[in-house]
Amino acid sequence: MTTPQVAHTPVFIDPDAFVLGGHELREGIELATTSRFGDDIWDLHPINHQDQLARSILNFPTLPEPFRAVTKELFYALLVGELPPGEARLKQVSIRIAFSHVKKFLDWSHGRGRCTLAAITREDLVDYQQWVLLTDLSPTQRGMHRRAARLFWVFRDALHTDRLTVDPQRLQAWHNHSSHPPRRIENATDRIPEEVISPLLVWGLRWVNDFSVDILAAREEWWSLYTARHAMDQRKPFAGGPLPARLAKLQHLLDDYRSQRRPLPTTADGEVNANFLARQLHTESTFISRATGRAMVAAAAAEVGFADGCYLFTPVRACIDSAPWLTGFGCSRIALEHLDAVVAVLDRAGDGAAGAASDEPCQGAAELATGEPPTRRPRERLPTHHHQSRVQGRDPERSHRLMGSVGIC
Repeated sequence: MTTPQVAHTPVFIDPDAFVLGGHELREGIELATTSRFGDDIWDLHPINHQDQLARSILNFPTLPEPFRAVTKELFYALLVGELPPGEARLKQVSIRIAFSHVKKFLDWSHGRGRCTLAAITREDLVDYQQWVLLTDLSPTQRGMHRRAARLFWVFRDALHTDRLTVDPQRLQAWHNHSSHPPRRIENATDRIPEEVISPLLVWGLRWVNDFSVDILAAREEWWSLYTARHAMDQRKPFAGGPLPARLAKLQHLLDDYRSQRRPLPTTADGEVNANFLARQLHTESTFISRATGRAMVAAAAAEVGFADGCYLFTPVRACIDSAPWLTGFGCSRIALEHLDAVVAVLDRAGDGAAGAASDEPCQGAAELATGEPPTRRPRERLPTHHHQSRVQGRDPERSHRLMGSVGIC
């Protein structure tokens, strides 16, 4: 006999509610600085205690618009809500993976014209199961996709805006695992010739051995500015505190530019980039364009001048022939050569074949994420030409993690 479910009235969630409340935060991070329910992007970095893992976010604007509100409620429940019987609290990595699978389910449903969970029928769920079976995924991955879709049923008592009306688990077709991916065979792709891979490997190891500390430090500064931009966009016009406090912060920042003889950052039009200064201050930017802010910036510009664009403060410490290997890090530079080097090094270290795509984690990813260099440090002459990246044909999420770990993009 089926036990009837007890009806619960979901509680409306305050937009200012912290989505990481109750979690152990990284050292030096205060709960007040973490993501709130009303934010469009939730940063999971404060609860990531494994430095080898890439930073991760929950980017709700990437979901179909009709499903964003209910998906926020679902992941709020997964992170801090009361768990249904038998459910365990997911770790940060599992939360991010579940978000990717939930997105696939919602994209698929929206593509069929469904704009609410309540509109999804038994037939839709059966068809989704068939679609999953036809994908080139392992049985485990297919199960994770089905599990992600069923989360909307399992956590239905926590959902305020929308609900599934059918438990997918009760559908007979939901348990059909008859379609299996083809058996793996030995990779038959020709390997890169030694005369090609050797100089490329030396070049790639040079980036990892000598330059990774600088690159990762610059990436940390860039990420701080990136998250500040999104946070401020969501809290205008009061971000950064009262106007006198913001002006005091601006004066202190401009004094830093003066003391370090740093030229002020500019836009493509050659004007002072108020948005970039605001990101450095973690405030909104409009007060910089008003009379008092303009006067303060103009006074500083008269002393230090203007830079050609925006740049990071991270110092360049590594050297080539006793000279810095780079004059500085530009804020918007896309360092594709860093990604090329890492892909080449990891593929070779993992005995990869040219053009071969793999679902397995890259060997050596921990070394890159932590800045720890490999033991051997070849010193052969570096090639002067740029080798084209083999990113195409790879798992996009894996390539994005590599770019995020070593590139300034």
